[in-house]
Amino acid sequence: MSAFVISRFIYLTLLLLLVLTDICFVSLSFWFYLLPSLLFIVLIAFGSANMRFNFFVKAQTALPTDQKVIALTFDDGPSPEYTPAVLEVLDKYDVKATFFCIGHKIEEHKASAKNILEKGHAIGN
Repeated sequence: MSAFVISRFIYLTLLLLLVLTDICFVSLSFWFYLLPSLLFIVLIAFGSANMRFNFFVKAQTALPTDQKVIALTFDDGPSPEYTPAVLEVLDKYDVKATFFCIGHKIEEHKASAKNILEKGHAIGN
C-alpha cells in the first residue's frame, strides 16, 4: 500500500472523527477542520515534488551501482519507421535503453513494442 493511500485514510478518518465530535459532543472551531486539511495538502505537495520518497507509486530514481553509467531514453514510440533503426544501432554497440511509449501507439505497433522487450530494453509509459 502506498504512503498516499495510508495518509488519505488517516486524513479522512480524522475528518470523520472531527465531524462526529462536532455533531455529538461539542461545537468545534473552523480551525479544527482547516489544520488537518492544510497538513494533508502540504503532505501531497511534498510527495509530488520528491519522487524518491515513493509517495504515490514505487519509482526507480537511482541505479545502485559504483560504475559510471548513463541512462539512454527515447520518447514517443514505438514507431515502425524509426524504432527498428534505433534498435539496430543499440544492438550494434550492445547498449540498453528505455523507450517511453504512448499507450495507443503500443496498441497500433505491438510488434515493435514486443521487439523492444525481446532485445532486453525497458518500456516506460
